[in-house]
Amino acid sequence: MLVIAIAIEAVCLFLKSNFIVSFLTNKLVEMQITLIAINTVTSSFIVSKLQEVSKLYNLSFKTVYGEIKTSLFQQIALIIFSMLCLTVRNSQLLASFFHYNPNMKYLYGVFVIFSFVCSIDILRDTGAAMFNILIESERPKNGKKEQV
Repeated sequence: MLVIAIAIEAVCLFLKSNFIVSFLTNKLVEMQITLIAINTVTSSFIVSKLQEVSKLYNLSFKTVYGEIKTSLFQQIALIIFSMLCLTVRNSQLLASFFHYNPNMKYLYGVFVIFSFVCSIDILRDTGAAMFNILIESERPKNGKKEQV
């Protein structure tokens, strides 16, 4: 994810465009809170389907539940990281440091883009899990369709 963020920020510098970083500076935390809300609902769906399968086939999904919990903690950590980056960038104390140091502007852009890309990747991962469950529950078993 960091490589993607560095590449995006490098392209923005090459194009002399600050649109992405400006947009994320103004909307990042709100978008991340929205993404965590979407992921919470999606994760609830996944957990309910896994519980159905667990009861039907007497399986344990403790590891999967742990991964879902870890995903939610990662999203919270990304929100905190974003808020920290935004606070440092908007600090009156550090304003001159950012103004006169282009490397710090670049690093700030990379961090903000990184945080966003990670949030989107978590959403992608959760969505992929949901669709895999839906596809598997629609697959016929032994010539007849079972509801899972």
